[in-house]
Amino acid sequence: MFVAVRGRSVVLVAIVLILAACSASSPPKAGARAGAVYDSIVRWFAQKDSTDPDPLPVYIEPRGEGVSIQLDVQAQLVKSTKDVATVRFIDTRDEALITKADGTVVVANDGILLRLAPVVEQGNKVQLDVDLHDHDEVFTTMQFNLTLVDGKWVIDKPPVDLPAG
Repeated sequence: MFVAVRGRSVVLVAIVLILAACSASSPPKAGARAGAVYDSIVRWFAQKDSTDPDPLPVYIEPRGEGVSIQLDVQAQLVKSTKDVATVRFIDTRDEALITKADGTVVVANDGILLRLAPVVEQGNKVQLDVDLHDHDEVFTTMQFNLTLVDGKWVIDKPPVDLPAG
């Protein structure tokens, strides 16, 4: 009889754990989080370049060796920022860069080229390194600190320029 009671207890505990896991609110999809963080970054750059009323051309590539940005994140970002930017994900830099008559390499269409680091998928704070194309093969690395406030990712303060290296 002791064995039967013990067996029922184990089954009961297992059922309670399963129900608790099913009823717990599941975290938002990882792609949704990355897309929302990237949205805040793109909007920051678009607001910084507010002299032109047309959406800012923004070319994006992943930051880091072997890193990629999921297709659902790409689609989400293109859609969510269309009011301020024309976002285009590139496979090679020649899709975004042109060589001027003086030989200087710049971003096409008076746009910007950003290399976006992966987004950490936990917590309500994110620190994100973003490379901004300057000219030729020169990039400026900026570090953004964002906090989740009322369901929206907010940049805490102006980004910090990091030393090249």
